[in-house]
Amino acid sequence: MTTIWEKNALFDVRKWIIASLTSSGISGVTGYNNIMVPVQQVPIINDADVPTPLGGTGDPPQIVYDLIGTAYANTDDFWTKSDDVSLWIYSSNFKQAMTIKEFLVDLLGRSDLSARDLNSYNVTNSTGSPFTYQYFELTGGQPTDEAKQEFDRIGINMTFAYCYTRPLSATGRFAS
Repeated sequence: MTTIWEKNALFDVRKWIIASLTSSGISGVTGYNNIMVPVQQVPIINDADVPTPLGGTGDPPQIVYDLIGTAYANTDDFWTKSDDVSLWIYSSNFKQAMTIKEFLVDLLGRSDLSARDLNSYNVTNSTGSPFTYQYFELTGGQPTDEAKQEFDRIGINMTFAYCYTRPLSATGRFAS
């Protein structure tokens, strides 16, 4: 059994969030694949020809995320890991940014039910994920950024954590 070390649990979470936003009709940005980008990647800030989720064209919303860190608790459950992620939702439309935030609060704030939905998504879409998610929790946020920052876009922050496991080999090392 070969372990794929390049695979991070956040990859599954990102795909699930994008699919959930798209199927909800909120993101509704046909052909726009960069709705959620890592903080290390420069987001597309202004694309006047892209339809926006709440109608019209112009600046599409953007979610910029950062993997803050991985908690390795000093417990007997060495096979259980937890990641913290910070999201910034950027939009030139306050209502749009708040709509996306409220959707994500509902999607990510249901503890083991959120984990169940992500696990079901992985099975249904045959992602081949080696991870099994145990729970999600919302852990914080910051006040909404003023629109004068980030190219006149409003920024809303939220932070969440998730707990997961992955298969172990007979020696107790990660396996895929």
